[in-house]
Amino acid sequence: MSLQTTLNLLALVLSGGMAALLAAVLWFYASPTAHTHYRHWAAAWASHAAYYLLGALSFGLGTLAPLGPAGRFALSGATQVASVLGALLLVIGAVGYVERRRFTARALGTAVLVAVVLGLGVAALSQVPEWRVVRQLTRALLSAASFLLAGGIVLRHRRARGRPGRLLGLTMAGFGLVHLHYFAYAVLSAMDARPPYSLGHVTIFDVAWITAIVTTMIALAFADEQEEAAAKLRRQESEFRQMIENSSDLVMILDRDLSLRYASPSCARVLGWEPALV
Repeated sequence: MSLQTTLNLLALVLSGGMAALLAAVLWFYASPTAHTHYRHWAAAWASHAAYYLLGALSFGLGTLAPLGPAGRFALSGATQVASVLGALLLVIGAVGYVERRRFTARALGTAVLVAVVLGLGVAALSQVPEWRVVRQLTRALLSAASFLLAGGIVLRHRRARGRPGRLLGLTMAGFGLVHLHYFAYAVLSAMDARPPYSLGHVTIFDVAWITAIVTTMIALAFADEQEEAAAKLRRQESEFRQMIENSSDLVMILDRDLSLRYASPSCARVLGWEPALV
């Protein structure tokens, strides 16, 4: 294989592996009782991983062992469905993150149905030589739009005021701009005005962008975990304080040297002294 072919295949495999790793981490992190909204993002990255790995398979078979028409359509259809589904779930995941909620099964089923119909339609069109550019345009435009929109949603929300949130929004928007470049490249190629460089040399940067997104999403997940742990501790402290302050029993906290650190408000009723005078 040529250097360009090897770079293309390596970029697809590495991007798919990183996307699969992120999907596994997010799915493991999203428990049934907390952070369930991360499962949308986990499904989105699983779809992106399927797209990259199916693309690597299609690219490798096309180079080493070309398939027949039926095989090409099946592989192209699966790749396009994964691409569309990944784009839709990425935006759903961003909305679920900022609103801290999971979408209903009906909404997710609608996203899957749209992905299947649109993906198979693009795959069918791409079987016609004159319409093969539609596949590249659709993939690039959907990816660019989904990453830019998801990055904008995360950046505009108050939950992204922390450093991991802002960095995640910026990296997702940056990855969207990379795919916008892919869209422009496909348009210029369709107009017989292809730039004087190969797109295969550019796709290797997908690995760097996905690595940045993986890092920031994991950092964001840990930051969310710390935030929820702190909020839970504050709730417990508030509940404990209310229980003591409203109790009819006298509660006193002493140091080792028997110095009074705290006396509950019932001190005035039990001892006849205000807590500040004890």
